[in-house]
Amino acid sequence: MLRATTRPLTTLDVMAEVMRQRGLDLNDVALNRTMSKRVGACQRHWEKDRGAIKGVRGAGQMHMWEIVR
Repeated sequence: MLRATTRPLTTLDVMAEVMRQRGLDLNDVALNRTMSKRVGACQRHWEKDRGAIKGVRGAGQMHMWEIVR
């Protein structure tokens, strides 16, 4: 998803797309929380261990992600 966009995305943006692609219920609060944690953990892995993405500041306290170019 990060490769296909030209702008940084939030963890929630990525999480919602992952859930849509997997056919999961976006209205399930507990599942949203779990998937948000899983997506966030994957993003931190790709940032720290692989160096493939980086976190950038968004509006307010929003943390966003983009591909390292």
